[in-house]
Amino acid sequence: MMTYELEAELAEVAKRELNETPLWRTECLQEMREILESQGSSEDRDLSDETLVRFLRSKKFDVSRSVAAYKNYFYIRAKHPDIFVIPELDSVEHVWRANIVGILPGRDKLDRGMMLGFPGRWDPDTQSLDTVFAALMMQLDHAIKDVRNQVNGIVLLADFRDVSLFQASHITPTYVRLITTIVQNSFPARFKGVYIINYPWYINTLLTLIRPFLSAKMSNRVNLIKNLDDLDRHFHHDALPEEFGGSQPLYSNEEWIRTVRGINSPSHSASSALSLTANQEVVSLTSNDDRSSQHENEEEEEEEWFDTLDYFPTKPTILPSRETTV
Repeated sequence: MMTYELEAELAEVAKRELNETPLWRTECLQEMREILESQGSSEDRDLSDETLVRFLRSKKFDVSRSVAAYKNYFYIRAKHPDIFVIPELDSVEHVWRANIVGILPGRDKLDRGMMLGFPGRWDPDTQSLDTVFAALMMQLDHAIKDVRNQVNGIVLLADFRDVSLFQASHITPTYVRLITTIVQNSFPARFKGVYIINYPWYINTLLTLIRPFLSAKMSNRVNLIKNLDDLDRHFHHDALPEEFGGSQPLYSNEEWIRTVRGINSPSHSASSALSLTANQEVVSLTSNDDRSSQHENEEEEEEEWFDTLDYFPTKPTILPSRETTV
């Protein structure tokens, strides 16, 4: 069984929500690879089935949009090596030990992967924003290897306790646009929701600055949680750490650090398809509820390309859409 193939139950979800069937997946993989090969590039690119299928799933097997996301992703990786190219784990491990970002082993009630953020623990004087985001991207790269996350998506739970105006002042509009472009237009994942707790009085001001860079769909997925009990609608109590009202201990990245240290030991030969860029050494990672009534049943909206940004010299090519009837 190929690493991107699905068990029967998950395959049914993928067919219903992503238009994925084995035959259609094969045809889309072939078409996407042919398009990328025909366009050519001076960069080494990963055209493995495992990598291409992640982009296809993230765009519901719309080949033209998957190609655009793929090109954007590897372009941004090359443009921003401080975020994507990690020379050694020591350069980001201090972020994990501060538990600023995290990844949970459990699943939410829709079988989605769960990421954590504790921005109040970030010290801008000692931890650059690039380093924090690099630590998060490594965990996302690891999470997206799980086919359940490719199909069902990923959510972020963010605890804004102790977030200060001093911290907020270090996040520039340019950086916000970079992050939102990665999330919406390039990284091969389905980001299904953000749940913010313990938010400060000025949260609406922060969101006002961020929302112009978000699509309407993504903006609607930002949830401000006033009462931790409200999380019970979306998350299993025994899957959440104490900070989010769950029964698990306070969150710690110790298990993640042990895992990634083992993965990247000299004896480990595995590599990550999404951890390769031209002429660069990078860290490699390896790897129910009634969904029909709870999952969104929306059509993917058109991509919003920020072609005025300094990291997009030209507007990415959007190829003619193809029919996705299966």
